[in-house]
Amino acid sequence: MLRALNEYNEGPTQEAYDAINTIRKRSGQPDLPTGLGHLEFRTKVRNERAIELAFDGHRFYDIRRWMIAEEEGVMQGGMLGIKIYQIPESTEYRYEPYVFETRSFSRRMYLHPFGTGEINKGYLIQNPGY
Repeated sequence: MLRALNEYNEGPTQEAYDAINTIRKRSGQPDLPTGLGHLEFRTKVRNERAIELAFDGHRFYDIRRWMIAEEEGVMQGGMLGIKIYQIPESTEYRYEPYVFETRSFSRRMYLHPFGTGEINKGYLIQNPGY
């Protein structure tokens, strides 16, 4: 609903702010700053959804639905991990990001291909790129 209000009105309405702030209050977070633009609010809502639904298996499908998989670091480019080292003779640790894998994502991967048997029936047209 939040994203729909933002996209439909080409900018957030008070109703959209109220809805997201209700979610944020539940976890003790401050309200979003008012006066956000269309794209800024979209980014905040997407981040809020990623945090709220972390580990629930929604992220993969959100990325594909929003068609942001091609962005660097989402499902394309260098995927970062963290190496953790204990500092010798200390109880402190050092964290070092590193690229553990380089991925590629092409536009056709947003849609799955139809089987050849289904295409040969003559009712369907194959998805682009297949």
